[in-house]
Amino acid sequence: MTGNHPPLGGAPEGPDIIVGEPGSPAVLAEPRSGAFAASWLSEGPKLVVPVPAGTHVDRALVRRTADGCRAGGAGEVLVMTADGPAASGRAWRQVAPAITASGGTASGLTPSRLTAPITTASITTAPITTASITTAPITTAPDLIGSAPRVLLVASDLQGAVLFDRPGYALVAGTAPFLRGAVPEGVDGGRARFARYARAVADRWPELQAVARDFGPRHIAWAHARNVPDGTATSQQVRLVRDFTAGVIGGADFARGWLNARRAAQESGERLREPLLSAFQQVFLLLEDYSIDPALKDPTDLSDQELRDGVRKSMARSENP
Repeated sequence: MTGNHPPLGGAPEGPDIIVGEPGSPAVLAEPRSGAFAASWLSEGPKLVVPVPAGTHVDRALVRRTADGCRAGGAGEVLVMTADGPAASGRAWRQVAPAITASGGTASGLTPSRLTAPITTASITTAPITTASITTAPITTAPDLIGSAPRVLLVASDLQGAVLFDRPGYALVAGTAPFLRGAVPEGVDGGRARFARYARAVADRWPELQAVARDFGPRHIAWAHARNVPDGTATSQQVRLVRDFTAGVIGGADFARGWLNARRAAQESGERLREPLLSAFQQVFLLLEDYSIDPALKDPTDLSDQELRDGVRKSMARSENP
């Protein structure tokens, strides 16, 4: 499974779709414009998460793109829309006579950057109508709202993209930093949420259940520490808890290692459920009251022994059979 999803119902064949400078990776797969290119996904690497959408671009999709770009460090968004189908396939065209990528672009594609940075506040502007999309230049984030499908939003550094190719859903793809902003619920959390959504709208969009199956969660949600498989970041968190409560390591080593493993678990999309979810949340809250650097410790901060006792108590339920 590459994370690449062909469009349902097929699409006319056409040339590669390339975004950015000459020689940059194709973001969309050839010959179909409804799937990300495996070569682009492999660089990073990048993962794909389907997300709910309506019949037109809405604030949620624009916000996902904006948050992904901010988290990944991209300052601009390339905005493209598809004409067609035509004899040679869909031609992705410029949607604003604004700043274009320097050095030229591939035939049939002229990306345009938003002339103003996307901000959450700017999304509150009233949407334009679908009919006006064909004549009004799209130069700011609010202008995107109300756009019909066949819209591709790409981070200017090519580290993430949102493809809204048909009603009902969009595909969000990107590196871990981009996805942290665009899919804050996490890769597996987003995929699990989409599966529930696909079931809920099955009468209207039955094809979404196939999309949900193609992008299923990579990990089951673990309920107990004993169920967590070796080799995962979550298993490292469990091991650190056991070493710390047994007195094998000190508080500072535990805090640094556990928080690093927590970030790795989030980036890889590992998921928890009760009671382990609450146990780990409590450990995280305890660490917020603990100072790793003794020189910065306040009188109210937890001591190593207080932290050890609190972690042991928080983990008791998840460790028990």
